[in-house]
Formats: sequence, structure tokens, C-alpha cells
Amino acid sequence: MTPTNTWIFALASAATLAFFGFIAYLGIRVLWKLGR
Repeated sequence: MTPTNTWIFALASAATLAFFGFIAYLGIRVLWKLGR
């Protein structure tokens, strides 16, 4: 793998984790509001 591909892979992985984390955060907030 070239350094460029490594950087692209790292950025894509970070973006994916951030995306799923954001979705989970929104889901928890919605459930929290519905539960109260």
C-alpha cells in the first residue's frame, strides 16, 4: 500500500466511525426523550 492509500483508508475509517457514532448519539437522545 502506498502512503496515500493508507491516509485515504484512515480518513475513511475515521469518517465511518464518526458517522455511526453520531447516528447512535441521535438514537440514544431520541429514546431518552421518548422514555422520559
